Amino acid sequence: MNAWNHGEAISFLANFSLDGLRMRRLTITSKSSRNIRPQPNLYLQAPKGNVKSSILEEIAAFSLSQVTTGITYPALVGSVDKETKQTLPAVAWKCRDKPLLIDEWADNPGRVEVINALLQITEGGKYSRDISRFMAPYEEKDGELYFRAKDGHISLRTRTSLILATMHNLLRSPNMGIQALISRCIPYAFRLTKEEMRHIIEGEPFLKLRPKKKIKETATIKRKDTARLLDYAEGAGETNYMRSFGDLARCFAIYGWRPDYFDFILERQNFAEAELKRGQEAWASRLENLDLSHRHEGRTDASQEV
Repeated sequence: MNAWNHGEAISFLANFSLDGLRMRRLTITSKSSRNIRPQPNLYLQAPKGNVKSSILEEIAAFSLSQVTTGITYPALVGSVDKETKQTLPAVAWKCRDKPLLIDEWADNPGRVEVINALLQITEGGKYSRDISRFMAPYEEKDGELYFRAKDGHISLRTRTSLILATMHNLLRSPNMGIQALISRCIPYAFRLTKEEMRHIIEGEPFLKLRPKKKIKETATIKRKDTARLLDYAEGAGETNYMRSFGDLARCFAIYGWRPDYFDFILERQNFAEAELKRGQEAWASRLENLDLSHRHEGRTDASQEV
């Protein structure tokens, strides 16, 4: 069990996110070689009044990024103004090489397009969409990254680290899209103590953003180290084993062999797996009770007809 307080834990996660954004390519070597994204994604969950928004704003100010609340699909991936026909660049593009900060995310089943876009952007950095509307050609490039709009088609390639904050317990969501999105993140659920709140009110720094000074743009994890990381990931549950290994590899590529960091990551992933299981059990119980209720109503109606 890691002994960090909430400020220390969130500071580690925020610095991990910022450090990961400075790495361009991460290669895992085993029986074959493959690339994985170097950037971790984060999920922060806390009740209202626990400085979630302040944390995101501080990260945004430090990284020259922006916080988006209640993000829409057109804003996330880009759109075209109906009147001027001018392209409106995507938030995912504006946040290239910066964290993508989304505040107050709610478990809304109607946000399928946003969720599907985030799934692709957080994993591979690419997304494209068709718009059945005339648009003036538009293109921006930044090295291998780009945002393009032409002939009714918008496409982008970005590099970002999602930091999602909410007061809702999305770890127990029955929404498969939400489950997939959160599985791509290191989750951290917290509730500040009165003492921690008092320290914040008195002006003590809660978040300590101190990214590592030197980060290699490309890193390759040797076969022997991959084997060690796979062994360490055995501490993860079955459903999050691969995701946990990926986060351990990202951490190792930046900070080296740090069992304290590894244990924290596994602890968070196992917490998420337990919460998901509780949510599934709760929803199964609700459906069972609903089914029994409908059966009872059916018998009552039948008896009344007789």
